[in-house]
Parts: sequence; structure tokens; C-alpha cells
Amino acid sequence: MTEQARDRLTSGNGVDHFITGENVETLRYAQGVLSEARYEVEFLADRFDEVLLDSVLSRAREIGSSCFLWIHGVTEGGDALDLASRGGQLERTILRMSRALPLPSVEQSFDQSVMREFNQNTDRHAWLALNREAFAEHPEQGHLGDADLRVRLAQPWFDPAGFLVSENQGVINGFSWSKVHDDPWGRIGEIYVIAVSPHNAPKGLGRALLSASLNWMSTIGLDHVMLYVDESNVRARHLYDSTGFTIQWQDQLWRLAT
Repeated sequence: MTEQARDRLTSGNGVDHFITGENVETLRYAQGVLSEARYEVEFLADRFDEVLLDSVLSRAREIGSSCFLWIHGVTEGGDALDLASRGGQLERTILRMSRALPLPSVEQSFDQSVMREFNQNTDRHAWLALNREAFAEHPEQGHLGDADLRVRLAQPWFDPAGFLVSENQGVINGFSWSKVHDDPWGRIGEIYVIAVSPHNAPKGLGRALLSASLNWMSTIGLDHVMLYVDESNVRARHLYDSTGFTIQWQDQLWRLAT
């Protein structure tokens, strides 16, 4: 389930909650929200069945909207409904990748003195401008505004030491933002978002920022790290593949006719 969906669990207006099952073992849950004339629904792959799907599609027909289904946690060979046979089209695939820490000892060829912690009092506007530029084609990250950033900076998990920016002559040209999840089954780090300027970043800056973030996680005692990346982002995939990340599962976005 996404960060936004977890936030909406306690929301009132504008959110539909679908539940089936007779006990904890059979419980199935989906969440739907209408946004810009599209009805977007989230499922967990192992909590997904025909009854729930029919309820969601019925609701989409009721409000007269196209229906987009996020299926989270799809694994190779795992059980899943055959959405293609129901006329579904796979629109987008996001990969969850992970690796163990620490990194093998490697010589750093990049001058990391240009990196420092993000300063929320002086860096917000410059960071937002770079984020919009770097993620201009991204449907979520590229639309992040100052209010969204402030909300994230106020979260209990925020640690300025995990939010690195790089500079070139006083201009921010890259960043790597990490977070730590204190889950019931243990602590795990996440490369939350990482990017470099399309116009003002030296070769190797993205890899250097990633390495700096992974090393920081090691220094605070983490032994595992994960991230999410669009399957279509070939450049980022190459960076993560070459840094030892492997795929755990997929989150898939399907479009279904109603």
C-alpha cells in the first residue's frame, strides 16, 4: 500500500473502502478515490479476489469513471487474477528492489565535499525547482509542491542527515533523500527519492549520491535497504542493477473498462 493510501485510511470524504471476508484470514481490502475523472483503486496482490474486483467495478460504473487498479506486491509465479482476460491493459509497472548493507569497500572517485545536508529553511524552493525539472514526466513526484514537501519534512521519520544535496557553485544540482522504516519485523532503509539535474550535473554524480546515502545507512546500523523505480526508467535501473539491487516484487497499474 502506498504512503498516500495509508494516509487515506482515516480519511472521511472522497475515499471508498471495500472489505470482504468473514475473519482475519479471509479479509480482503481495497481503497478507491476519484481524482480528475479517473477512479484509482489499490489492492494488495495476496488480498485480491473476484468479489472485491466486482465491487470496485460496480462502484466505478456507478460514478461513470474509468477504473485504474494498482496491484501491489506481484511476485513471479505468484497467484493473481487474470486481468488481461477481463480486458485490462497494463499501464505501468513499478519495481521494488533491495540489497544488503554495507556496500563492498570501493574507492570513491567523486569529490563528496560538494555534498551536504538539506537545509529546510534555505533549500526548499531550489530543491522544488530541481525536483520538478528532474521528474517532469513523472506522474507523482513531478507535481510535488511546497505544501507537500513541508508535510514530508514534518514526518516522524524525517532525518536531515539522510537528505543529501550536492552543489555546483552554490546551485543545487542533485540530491538523495533516504528514510528509515521502523517496521514490526525490523528497521530497513529506503532510497526515498534521488535525482540529478538534467543540465548541470557532472558524470557520476548520481552514483556518488547513492553511495553516500547507502554508506550513511550503514553508519546508523541498518543492514538492508530498498527502493522503488519505474520499470521503464532504464537509466535508473542500470544504476541500481550495477549497485547490487535485485527485484523483490512489482506494483502494477491496470486500466479496466467499466
